[in-house]
Amino acid sequence: MALNKVNPGDLITAAQWNALVDAVSSFSGVAVTGPVTVPSVFGFTLTNAVALLTLPSTQLVVGSVIDSLGNRIDPNQPSSKSLIVLNQMPQAGTGVQPETSLNLVVTPVAGSAPPPPPQPPIISAFATVQPVPITQTVEIDGQNFDPAPGNNQVTFAGVQGTVGGTSNRNQLFVSVPTGIPGAPTTAGQTLSVPVVVTTPAGASSPSNLSITAPPSTPVPTITNIAPTGGQAVGNSITITGTNFDGTTPGNNSVIFLNITATPTNATSTQLVVTVPAGINGLNKAGDNVNIGIIVQTNGQQSLASSPYSIVRLT
Repeated sequence: MALNKVNPGDLITAAQWNALVDAVSSFSGVAVTGPVTVPSVFGFTLTNAVALLTLPSTQLVVGSVIDSLGNRIDPNQPSSKSLIVLNQMPQAGTGVQPETSLNLVVTPVAGSAPPPPPQPPIISAFATVQPVPITQTVEIDGQNFDPAPGNNQVTFAGVQGTVGGTSNRNQLFVSVPTGIPGAPTTAGQTLSVPVVVTTPAGASSPSNLSITAPPSTPVPTITNIAPTGGQAVGNSITITGTNFDGTTPGNNSVIFLNITATPTNATSTQLVVTVPAGINGLNKAGDNVNIGIIVQTNGQQSLASSPYSIVRLT
């Protein structure tokens, strides 16, 4: 059956809807069995659906997007970002191969379908290599985290950790706290502890994380980045904090999302580093991204900074 335009007030028949589903299926072109389980993005805004599907731990990519009238949708257009997902192909729970395309059907008008009620958070994976030393940062991937970092409470065997400023609906960056009962104190010792994420919508099921003794060298911290309003690629920023290596600049690394840069000058409390080219999202002149910056010193890694603006001028 062909997809026909509809007018305001028209009813969409079962035949029309089935034709729409068939159209989505026809451009999927992917295997439907494999080790990756497709998550549900029903009721998500298109922005949040894309964010979840493009997480490294999700192992999926966004395929074609059409609205319920059959029009192709560009998910990168600002007018598309708040459209609501009505259907997906492959369906949630399907086993697929890594890098499978997930095709979406969305509303034709922003907000025309009500979002689902808030759902409790779900922990799907720990992206940090285990065991994680106490005081170090662990990345928790999942769903339904609160977009305001402070609204997420993360406990390790009942002891609350500190949530970093770059956390979002699908990722939390949390420092493993001290004071965990029975926590390891000697290098080589490990302990499996239940991790629970609690938001205003409820609590996740516990997920076990392996931890180990705190690192023997201090963990760096970031307290400020100048200039405060952001910086352009190719220019320098000054990072203020603690526990940097002031004797050898090369013992410090600054991580800009997917690119690591070496400071040009270093003291124990300040690093000067040039913003590198090649940061994801900066594809052409005028592009701007807000990213959390991380400092790594002598193998120890800071929490990510609050989102910092980087722009590409040329």
